[in-house]
Amino acid sequence: MYKTNYYIEQSIKSLSLFNKTGDIEHFKDAEYFFKKLKVEMRLAERYQKIDKLKGVKQWIKQH
Repeated sequence: MYKTNYYIEQSIKSLSLFNKTGDIEHFKDAEYFFKKLKVEMRLAERYQKIDKLKGVKQWIKQH
């Protein structure tokens, strides 16, 4: 969760700087952080699915 918050904050900061300065590098930075955020969210989703499957597997073993 910490990484996702960090990537969101950095994206917003970079976009704010881009709006103020018009410097394309700030836009590229924001784009980079959004991509990292997307990867982190996909990983979190996969880990949730794995945990859910482990729970189902344990339930099956018990019954």
